[in-house]
This record gives sequence, C-alpha cells and structure tokens, in this order.
Amino acid sequence: MALKIDFSFAQSSDLKSLEIYDTTGVYNSTNNVGGWGFPNPELLSTTVDEISIQNTDSSISYTVDMYSVLPNVINQPYVIKNTDLGLSALEQIPDGQYQLVRTTIVSNITYTKTRRVFLIGQLQCCADQMLDGQAPGCSCESGRLTNASIIQYTLFTLRKAFKSQKFERANQIFVYAQSLCDQKTCKTC
Repeated sequence: MALKIDFSFAQSSDLKSLEIYDTTGVYNSTNNVGGWGFPNPELLSTTVDEISIQNTDSSISYTVDMYSVLPNVINQPYVIKNTDLGLSALEQIPDGQYQLVRTTIVSNITYTKTRRVFLIGQLQCCADQMLDGQAPGCSCESGRLTNASIIQYTLFTLRKAFKSQKFERANQIFVYAQSLCDQKTCKTC
C-alpha cells in the first residue's frame, strides 16, 4: 500500500480566499487503499504540509504553510487569504489558470499532488449581474438576457475545455469571456 495525498479547493463567495481541503481520507482496504493509517503512514507522522500557488501567466509562486490545519480527516479547510498571495486585503483573487502543488512530508518521505485549476469567480459574478437589472450601476437593460445567455454558455464551454485538458483553448475562451464582461457597464464584481 502507498499513501496518496489528495486535496480539493473552493473559492470563497467574496473571491478573496481559497479553501484547501485534505481529501486523502482514512485507509480502507476496500475503497481507499491510499488513505491515512495502517498500513500507510499515520496522519500524526506529518511534519510539513504546504501548498504553492502560481498563476500560469506569471513566474511568481506563493508557498503557504498549511501545517497548522492540514492534514486532517475532518473536512476542515485551510483558508488561503488574498494577502497570502501578494494581494491587498481588499483585492479579489484574479480569475485565471493556476497550478496548485501540495507538498506533504510524512515520516521523512515527501508526497506531492498537483492540480491545475481555473478560477472564474469574477466572470461568473459578471454573468450573474447581467441577469440582475437591479445591480448597482447597471445600465445594460437592453439585451440583458441575451448577453447573460452568451456569457453563461461561454463559461460552460470554458469549463468543458479545461476539464478536457485543452488548456490553450480554455485560455482563448477565457479572454473572450473577459471581453464580454469588460464591454458591459453592469458589473460590480
């Protein structure tokens, strides 16, 4: 048997933080042979748990020590704040493709898990506000439903391209989606 470190993430509704969850789980000979516990290493044998986050359009990587909270098997996330990523407390984490690399050291053995993710919270907010004519500063009443439908379909296509690992195509769709939102005056995201 071998330990298989895993994680998931979620972006906060205010788009200013990311929650990282340890999804490694507890060892089970039937359905989780890569989990924590005998015959694999014990969770308490962990000495390092950190994650590096890099926007794929940048050479700058931020490493965050999560060891105060992770690993765990109780679904408690480690919250990465915008300030951990070089942003001000008021800034939202920019949309785009990111590479997340989790490094965990257990009993002097290093385990890594890499995920490529696409954050689109600001674009989703823009699309949602196109449907909401009551949004502050919204002056795009005419064609509102058509605009919202186009951006929603664009985001659907972006997710599908990304899931299919067509990263360059996903970037092209992302740039198009951004242009749709940048043309509208009804966004407060």
